[in-house]
Amino acid sequence: MATNGRLPILYPKHLNLHADCPERYYHEQVEKQRPDQGYSPALAKGIAVHAILDAAAAEYRLQHSVPADLYPRAETLVPRAQYPSDEAWWADIEAVVEAVKVGLPYLDGEVQVLATEATYQYRYEKANGCPPFVLAAKVDLVLLRRAEDRRVLLDIVDWKTGASLRRDPFQEVASRIVVAACAAQRFSVAYDAIQTTTVFLGAHAMQSGVLADVECQRVWGEMKGIAAAILAGKEFPPNPSPLCQYCPFFGGVCSLAARPNLPDGLGDWLDGAAG
Repeated sequence: MATNGRLPILYPKHLNLHADCPERYYHEQVEKQRPDQGYSPALAKGIAVHAILDAAAAEYRLQHSVPADLYPRAETLVPRAQYPSDEAWWADIEAVVEAVKVGLPYLDGEVQVLATEATYQYRYEKANGCPPFVLAAKVDLVLLRRAEDRRVLLDIVDWKTGASLRRDPFQEVASRIVVAACAAQRFSVAYDAIQTTTVFLGAHAMQSGVLADVECQRVWGEMKGIAAAILAGKEFPPNPSPLCQYCPFFGGVCSLAARPNLPDGLGDWLDGAAG
């Protein structure tokens, strides 16, 4: 958890991590433990897709065109040396290029690119049960577009590179808050509403819309509750779940390894989840 002057900085990833498992948050963000999990093809592909789309948005912003040399870019960003064969490497190159092709149509000649791969912050200083902190969010793309009803929309685009269709409410609401907080100063454009768009590149799908104020307030309240727990820094209990077996700390420093004082049946459930 970084600090901005005296105030700590929290990103949606911090809030999601603590919501999933406070103890894992403690090991990663407080103790700064980083278990070596080796090369991750999924992570490498995700980084490559974001990098190519970032460069494409920058080119579109300057020249109103998008790059055509997608394969050479992907080959440069995904290291061949990490793969057992040319076939395995090329399959991931193809996956990267296909994901990029899903994202490029959002640079359709009608939109205006305002920002790409930018981080914005909002300084929250009201008490109301939550200590002051800085909310930060990295935004993949900010577009200015005109909707079918003629409204001008500030469209915040989030690229998702996996096959899942799971949205991230914390990322959506945080992005809306931080972009709204700095829109007048950073963009100097007039708009009618802020739209959030999640593009699921691996699944060739998208979800888009203007978040209702009541929904934003509900999620923001949940985010502040988690932030308050993080900033209190007193308790980081484990959160047993079927995902424990995929946690790099499970079976190691995780307190569930010893299974002390677990409710009846939970130890057996954990044995099954870990097996």
